[in-house]
Amino acid sequence: MEILGSFDLACQVADFIGPERVLAKVGGGTNRIRAAGVIKGNLVIEAPGKSSVIRVVFEHPDPHLVQPVLGQLITNYLDRHFTIHRAPGVFDDFLSKRADDLRLSLKETEDALIKLKRETGVVAVEDTKKAYADQISKINIELVSAEAELAAQRAALGEP
Repeated sequence: MEILGSFDLACQVADFIGPERVLAKVGGGTNRIRAAGVIKGNLVIEAPGKSSVIRVVFEHPDPHLVQPVLGQLITNYLDRHFTIHRAPGVFDDFLSKRADDLRLSLKETEDALIKLKRETGVVAVEDTKKAYADQISKINIELVSAEAELAAQRAALGEP
């Protein structure tokens, strides 16, 4: 009901009908905001009880204007209602499907990259760093061992 009684919807109806027609018998003019105010001000919207029926009444000094205003108001309301309440679900479905498609595409690309790296012998930078660190560690251990052996040999020969 808030959409139906909104000033924005009244502006759309005033634009469609024409501000000069809406204002002709209420002082005249072409101001769309004033025309929307006349529409909104002469509109009564009721929803009796828990009914799904909405009662809409529009009064205007020009009786030939009442039907077109109500018709356009209902048309614009239905369009807006659909846009607000239905479109997000459709759009959410579209986005969910698109996200699933992108996840699948990413997985396939990652798998292809891993396979290509294996085939070409390319290793990750982190793996290379770890291999070099392990090799340096092994060389340092061998160096300490060689220095200890050298010190033992010197001691056996009586060298300082």
